[in-house]
Order: sequence, then structure tokens, then C-alpha cells
Amino acid sequence: MKTLWFVALASAPLAILTARNALDFGAVGDSLPGDAALEASALATLEKQAATAAAFREEVDSLKQLDLPFGDSLPVLDNLRPNSPLSPVKRSLAAWNTALGIVAAFLRVATVHADDDLAHLRASEARWENFAQQVESAKLAGSDAMAWLATQRLGQIRRELARRKAEAEASQAAESVKKLFVSGNYQACWTQAQQWLETHAPWATASRVEEIKALAVRAEFYAEHERLQARLKPGLSSAEREAVLAAFVERFGGAASLADSERLILQHNRKALEKLRAESAAAAQRRAADELLRVKLADLPAGWEERLALAARILEELPSASVQNVLCDRVRQWLEEFLPEKQVDEPPGLYEAQTNGGRVLRGYFRKVLTPDGLVGYKRYDTAAQRDRPTADVGTWLARDLALLPGASFPRRLVQVYQEARKKLLDEPSRRASWEEFATTCERLQAECDAYRVKPGAAEHVPSFHSEAKFARRTASGPALAQLQAIWETARD
Repeated sequence: MKTLWFVALASAPLAILTARNALDFGAVGDSLPGDAALEASALATLEKQAATAAAFREEVDSLKQLDLPFGDSLPVLDNLRPNSPLSPVKRSLAAWNTALGIVAAFLRVATVHADDDLAHLRASEARWENFAQQVESAKLAGSDAMAWLATQRLGQIRRELARRKAEAEASQAAESVKKLFVSGNYQACWTQAQQWLETHAPWATASRVEEIKALAVRAEFYAEHERLQARLKPGLSSAEREAVLAAFVERFGGAASLADSERLILQHNRKALEKLRAESAAAAQRRAADELLRVKLADLPAGWEERLALAARILEELPSASVQNVLCDRVRQWLEEFLPEKQVDEPPGLYEAQTNGGRVLRGYFRKVLTPDGLVGYKRYDTAAQRDRPTADVGTWLARDLALLPGASFPRRLVQVYQEARKKLLDEPSRRASWEEFATTCERLQAECDAYRVKPGAAEHVPSFHSEAKFARRTASGPALAQLQAIWETARD
């Protein structure tokens, strides 16, 4: 019986030593590594255990198959006195069984490789969690390093699972950002993209992060462009339009992630901004020139030629584009003064016709058909009589009229004059413009003279004699050279 006790006493330390050798705790040592070396030490130890655990399986199996005659326990050891000499045997036998169970459990978890499959990772987590609980419950002397190792391995697996979860969430959230962009919900897309970059970027690949960054810029571009279009209302001042466009162009001018279509939009707005800035600069120069010329032209001569001579001298003294533009406008204003518009003092609706004999018929006409089916016109002295006739005024047959009722001759002459005048105002520095205007006025004056002698002609007929004479004098005198100097156009 004593021999059996000695076998038990000898076997218990063997089980504990086998467990320590299988776990290779000599690499870990009695003192655990500090925080800085924790991860590297844990990973190195785990790799070594995975490689050596199988080598101890036969040794552990031999211990498990050891057929002790008293089995896993001895009844005689159940009720020992407190100071019984058999107490060490009882403790050694319990330690034997516990150590052997822990070693077997470790071999089960350490020799199972957890691949990249998510289900296998979760199964491995469950195995290591169960093993850690076994070690904790066993409270085996010298098992602190084993508990630490189980905790490290479990933490590694859980970190990997957390990383996988974060990557999946990042991928799902990225797809949501893309869908918002495709649907045209740009403001929401930009908001979610910013949230994604703050929350999910650490768990995504570099290419995915750059993709979401680009989408964020493009979504912001379209959202800001929509706001830009809404703010550019017709009533907005030039300064306000310039500020709105400048903010948009400056924000996205250096964006490298814009698509070609977006760059075209940006280029369009950049050109609009440049145009506004050029107009603003020109307006500022024009205001300065206006103020300068206001002083220079304070004592304006009365004559046309004298004014032109003064304007040419001013431009020679101040040869700038802004001064030239203001002087050109002033010359046109003077020209409108010397060649004023002409008006015809006639009531609306007053028409004229002319008989084959040269008589002018003035009044208000109504077209009729005679009983014979011939076209004719009835003439009334007032529009009220035409609209509500009270007496028969007779009918002028169309065949007896050289000119059918229409706008009065004076009105037609004035219309031709106004058109010729406008053409001259558009190009007052060309000799051909003046000669053409002079010829038109001379022709109108000749027609006016012929009209006045006809029976029934209007009492007041405009004259074009002074305008023709003014145009001939300008075209052949020094005024034309001064006009050309102001406009800097080539002489004909």
C-alpha cells in the first residue's frame, strides 16, 4: 500500500511538469512581460505553443492511460485527520488530475488552427474562452502564465473579430454614401461621407478612404453649385454676384478629384467671375474718368467742332481706354444734341391716301365693298366718326387711288430719318456714315419739298435741310479727323 502512495506522490509532479513543458512556460518565465512587450511576447509564445503542442500529445496520452490501481481517487483519503501524513498524497492526486485536464484542454485549443473564415474565428474564440475559464476555475499552482497566455490569445481573436466587424460596417456605410451620390442627394451624401471619414476610415483600405474623400468633394461641389444657382437671382448686384462666384471658384479651384463634367461647370463659373471682375474694374475706371472729365469739360463750348477739338485735346493729355470710352459716349450725346430726333404732331390713327391726280387725302379711313363688289375707302374727319358714322361721306374706289391709306407722308419721312440717325450714331467716326446720312437727309428734303405743293398736304412738314448741311460740313471738315482721333479708327 505504501508503494502505491509513493507512485501517486511521484506521478503528480510528473503531470505538473509535463503541463509546464507542453506549454513551454520557460519562454514566458515567472514574471509576466510589461505592456510594451506584451503583444510581441504573446504572439511569439502562441506560435511556439502551436508548433510544439503536438510533440507533447503522446506524453500526455501516456499519463492519461496510466492505470493506477486506485483509479482517480482513493476512498481512504476522503476522511483524513487534519494532520494526517497522507494529506500530501491527497493533494498530489488532485493536482495530478487537474494538471492533466488542463494540459489536455490546452492541446485541444492550441493545435486547432483558426483560419480567416469568420465562423472559424468565432469557434476559436469560444474554445479559448472555455479554456480560460477552466484555468481560472482550476486554480492550479503555477498556472498564472497559462492564464495570461489564454487571455492574450482570446484578446487577439476578439480584436480580429472586432476588426472584421468594423471593416464590414465601413464597407456597408461606403456603399450608402455612393447610393446617395448616384441619386443626386448631394447634401446628405456629403454629410454621410464626412461621418464615414471620422468613424470608419481607420478600418478601411487606403484606396477606399481616397474614394470616399473624392465623393465628399464631388458631393459638396454639386450641393454648393445648387446653392450658387439659387443665389444668382436676376436682382443680385454685380458685387454680390462676384462674391458668390468667387467663393465657389476658390473653394473648388484646386480640387483634384472632380470629374470632367464638373470641371466644365467650374470653368464656366470661372469665366463668369472673370467677366464680372473685368466689368467691375472697367466700371471703376469709368467712374474715375467721369470725374476727371467732369472737371475738364466744365466749360463746354457751344459749337460742335469746338467740342470735338476739346475732346481730342483731352484724350491726347489722358491717353487711357477709360477716358476714351467716356469721351466716345460724350460725343454721342453731343451728336444727339446737334441732330435731335424729329417728331410728327399728328393724332394716332391718322392716315393719308393719294389720288391718281396727286391730291392728298388725310383723315380716318374705313375699308368697304361697293354693291358692285369693288374695294373702296370711306374717309372721315375724326376717329369717332369713322367708328360711329352718322352720315354718308361717299366712297373712294381703290382703283382711283395712287397710294392706298397708310401712315402719313410726314410720319414716313421721320421714320426714315430716325433710322439713318441711329446708324450714324453707331459709327460717327466713319466718313461713309456721314456722307450716307447727308445723302439721306437731302433726299428726304427733296421729297418733303415735292409733297408740300400737293393739294391737301399736311400743314406742318419736318425739314431736313439743316441736318444735311451739318453732315456735309462734318464729313469734309476738321471735325471728322477729330472724331477719328477719338475713336482711333482709320480714315476712309
